[in-house]
Amino acid sequence: TTEKGTCKIKRGTSIRKPGGFILSCVNCVDVGVFQQAKHGNSCNGDSYFYVEMDGKFICAIADGLGSGELARESSKLAIDSIREAIEISYDIDYLLQQCNKKLMKKRGVVIGILMIDLYNFSYDLSSIGNVRIITISPDGEQKKHIPTYGYLPDIAKTYRVSNGVWVPGQLFMMFSDGIDEKTILSNTIMTHDIKTLMNEYKNVHEKWNRDDSTLIAIKCNNGLPN
Repeated sequence: TTEKGTCKIKRGTSIRKPGGFILSCVNCVDVGVFQQAKHGNSCNGDSYFYVEMDGKFICAIADGLGSGELARESSKLAIDSIREAIEISYDIDYLLQQCNKKLMKKRGVVIGILMIDLYNFSYDLSSIGNVRIITISPDGEQKKHIPTYGYLPDIAKTYRVSNGVWVPGQLFMMFSDGIDEKTILSNTIMTHDIKTLMNEYKNVHEKWNRDDSTLIAIKCNNGLPN
């Protein structure tokens, strides 16, 4: 990721747009991603991924402690371990345990994981440290999920997992601590359109670019028929 920041919107047919936007197809979910390295750095210490498989949408952000290449190494290892672990189980506690094992004797990370069930209209999520996850209903009701204190690796291996139900039009906002939460939430009062949210945030982010930043906005449009 370059210092200027990148923004990707996943929706519709794959088309590359000016200004760093990419439009492509994700079944029942719209996804927007903004990512930018700390001012003066060429490498972002955050890593993320998302995938839709087996009727579930899985998304994770890992923020390596510090910044730069060493932070990126640990955050990438955390995300890679989750990619591998979901081939065995979708249980968030299991995913975090596997991530914890891989990070032993490595630089630590803070992390957030979201699992959306597209059949049952339910979700599970967990965050450790200062990766934030906020749910926003179609009528604007916001719910901030309290993260577990600390970071991985954690010998105690205790993780708080929250769950709930979603309705069509629901937003999930996931972001690392380089993102200004107040601005994000004020923007969602005006619109739930993913492309507009990403554009609005990108335009003001330079004011506080003091840390590696990753923002993922997820909008659930429809579920899958049982």
